[in-house]
Parts: sequence; structure tokens; C-alpha cells
Amino acid sequence: MHFSSDAVFSGTGGPYTEEDTPAPVNFYGKSKAEAEQAVLSVYPAAAVIRISLVLGFPVASGNSFLLRFRDALVRGKEQVLPVSEVRTPVDVHTLTEAVLELCENRFSGLLHIGSTDSINRYELAKKAATKLGFDPGLVKALTEESVSKDRAPRHKNGIISVEKARGLLTTPMLSVEETIKRAVLLE
Repeated sequence: MHFSSDAVFSGTGGPYTEEDTPAPVNFYGKSKAEAEQAVLSVYPAAAVIRISLVLGFPVASGNSFLLRFRDALVRGKEQVLPVSEVRTPVDVHTLTEAVLELCENRFSGLLHIGSTDSINRYELAKKAATKLGFDPGLVKALTEESVSKDRAPRHKNGIISVEKARGLLTTPMLSVEETIKRAVLLE
């Protein structure tokens, strides 16, 4: 099983299906698209799972947006997140359940796993702040005009369709609201 990303797409369209041709806009997306091809060419029976934004807290340590976000809010530090970047998040618990099910069923090919709807990073952070018990006013919008010109290009619409996963899995793909709630409450 190989994990990939919605960053394989340009972000000018969407929702993207497993049949859409990758067209990444940055090095990260290009490396993910090349890795997908390499994995499937070496082992055609592999499962390639594309995810957008994984939400959850680490068991011990690790790279966690929610952990860094919560720690900053505890300190009263304002968090600035982009309005222009739309994602299809998944909570780590749903992702884990789906992956275990795919292993049991010996799934192969491409599959998108995420929420049934999408949200921009700013709105997601405001909702997460509220669910975590913090003032959503600590979350500020990063507009397109205020993005640093030195920042690597980003795909704007990382909106992946999870219809194939919904038809294939018994693990339910959740709404954004349910995804945020599950990520926060099952800490």
C-alpha cells in the first residue's frame, strides 16, 4: 500500500476522481505523482491511496496539524490559514479503518479517501478551534493577496471525490463536520 496526495492534481478543477490525470503544480505533487507511477509499474497489485488532509493527534509524537494548532491556541497565539486552499479532509481514525478494510479485501489500484464534502483551510481551522473549546476569533484568514511571493505554488482545490470509496468500503466516508468532530473528540 502506498499513500499519495491530492497534490498530484493542479487544483484548478475538481472534484477529482481516480481516473483524472495528475497535473501537479509543485515539486511535492510531482514527486507524489512519480511515486504512484513507480509503485504501480513495479507492483500492479498495489493499492495507492490518495488523501487530502489527515486530521488527528499523534499517539506519542509526530507531524500533526491539530496538535500544533491546539498548542498555539493554548498559548493564545493567532493562527493564520489560507482561504484559497480547499481540501477534502479525513480523520486518522476513519483513514485507519478504511486502510485495514482495504488490506483485508486485498484492494489494488487507486482510491481516494476523504470526507464527502470539502472546506477551505481557514474555515476548517475555525471549526476545529470551536470543537477544541477555543475562541474561533483566534483564527485569521490568509487572503490570496497576503500570501508570500516566495512561497511554493499550491494546488488551490484539493477536492477529491470519494464516491469510489463509498461504493467499495463498509467504512463510512464522513462529512467535514463529522470528520472534524471525530478527529478532535477521539484524541
